[in-house]
Amino acid sequence: MSLVDRYLRAIGEHDGELHTLTAEAAHVCNAPVALLGFLDGDRERVRVSVGWKVEELPLVSSFAARFADARDVVILPDASSAAGFAQHPFVAGAPNVRFIASAPLIDSSGAFIGALTVLDRSVHQLQPIHAQMLRLTGRHIVQVLQSRTHEEEVANLRESIEESEARFRDLFEQTDDLIMSIGIDGRVLHANQATLNALGATNEELSRIDIVRIVDSEERESFRRALQRVFLKAEPQRVETVFMGAGNRRITVEGALRPRIIDGRAVMARVVFRDVTDRQALRDRSRQRARCGARGGASENALPHECQSRDPDADERNHRDDRPAPRQPPQ
Repeated sequence: MSLVDRYLRAIGEHDGELHTLTAEAAHVCNAPVALLGFLDGDRERVRVSVGWKVEELPLVSSFAARFADARDVVILPDASSAAGFAQHPFVAGAPNVRFIASAPLIDSSGAFIGALTVLDRSVHQLQPIHAQMLRLTGRHIVQVLQSRTHEEEVANLRESIEESEARFRDLFEQTDDLIMSIGIDGRVLHANQATLNALGATNEELSRIDIVRIVDSEERESFRRALQRVFLKAEPQRVETVFMGAGNRRITVEGALRPRIIDGRAVMARVVFRDVTDRQALRDRSRQRARCGARGGASENALPHECQSRDPDADERNHRDDRPAPRQPPQ
């Protein structure tokens, strides 16, 4: 969709607000005709007209096209004597336009999209205060259009997210993995049933809190940084962390926070966490055995509680206590 098409879509069939602004421009300039036109390829599409019923002008007859390079209001008291306008079909011939005042419509990106043009068959001047009012009216029209296109983009974004989330839920609802969608504010937008069971919470409860709050206190900062990088850089982040689940159970999980990118922005993070609590416990046990074996404190098959950490200082103290007391020298 072209830039002009986006703005044209933002204008209703009978747009009262833009009609009022266009009529106000004619009134300010004391002229009978005002056109709100947009350049679209080889034509000017007139979406609002006051005093002249016209919907489209070919490029050769377009007024907006003549102001495509303008960056401020253009005032022509007598267009028949103005270079570049004397041969305009509507100046050289019927309806014999003479006065032209136009405010170019330039959006926030600097793109020219059309013009608010006021016409009169009579020659006359425009006071500076009225030129300023025309300028401000043109700017206000651009602001209205940009606001509407932004609202449409937000609505489309929301619809896209909802459709995507529906497919996401259908595909992964039955898995045993912990699956979540996390918003840019850290709230859980959706979690599958396995997640709800593990955390002992409902989707509604999770949606009201920052996910960092259910992470073990020692792991929170690293998890928070990883989540921030997902949204700032729009890049996946692999994490291993510990959730505090139902009954205060520690759940060790690993997974990749993957950004959902729309229009170049990360709008949410999706993650499939795998519960590796048992694997982590086995890893910890192996490490404990290795430490015990190095100290000769337990056999290879010893359980963690059978391998007690020994304090070398305490061993030395106990060894000294077992020594016989030194003999006293003879008096």
